[in-house]
Amino acid sequence: MANAKYNNLVPMLASGRLNWPADSIQAFLMTGTTFNATHQRLSQVGGLNKGHTPLSERSVRPDDGSFLGYPASFDTAQANVNYAIILAKEDGSNDPWLISFYDTNSASGPIKITTAGTLTVRPVGSDPVTPGVWVEF
Repeated sequence: MANAKYNNLVPMLASGRLNWPADSIQAFLMTGTTFNATHQRLSQVGGLNKGHTPLSERSVRPDDGSFLGYPASFDTAQANVNYAIILAKEDGSNDPWLISFYDTNSASGPIKITTAGTLTVRPVGSDPVTPGVWVEF
């Protein structure tokens, strides 16, 4: 298991091809995939895409420059399935640019739910009262 950023993230930021607060960023719910830092586009990722949703309310923290996005919810998650979440930038090509990969929650366990239904992923440190799986964005 690994939560990590794809190698193309830094060049995208340096060249201005990624504007975290303004660009269309999607969260993809995946099964059967593993992280490969050299992948650049979603089409290069193996596994099954179980759905995607916009990552809304994005901002950059002024104190440390980290990226935040609140929350990503997937309504059709199955129980006891290990999921990965991939964040990617839409560019109109139907093959989004990869940003980051998450398959581990904040307790260092797999991302999954015990009852079928809605899987909600939030950054660590956001609303602790609302249930969901917590990851470090």
